[in-house]
Amino acid sequence: MSCVFGRSHRRPWRNKGKPGTIRKDDETEPGDCVSLDQLVSAQPGLIPQMSGYLTNMRIWGATVFVDHVSDFVYVALMRDLTLDETLLAKTSFERLANDGGITIKSYRADNGRFADKGFI
Repeated sequence: MSCVFGRSHRRPWRNKGKPGTIRKDDETEPGDCVSLDQLVSAQPGLIPQMSGYLTNMRIWGATVFVDHVSDFVYVALMRDLTLDETLLAKTSFERLANDGGITIKSYRADNGRFADKGFI
């Protein structure tokens, strides 16, 4: 009986609708709007280094930036998930965008770390 009930609610794959987009109509140039989010690693990773004394510090997470128009993705690795590290990631992304001649006009994010006064 449960198999009949489960099959009766499934929709055929051709009728599920078209995939949506998060881009608005007024976003026409790269940098108009950038989405960002943070992820936390369950297993901290080693910090890459080419020379010098080995460190015991680890990478605990990352901030992911995605441009709506160009679909450019930038991932900034972070040693911890504090506001200071988040601002460093934002600064490095904006520096990379400025090197390419793009000015970031707005960000779209959830309320997590991005709702802090320092981020705005």
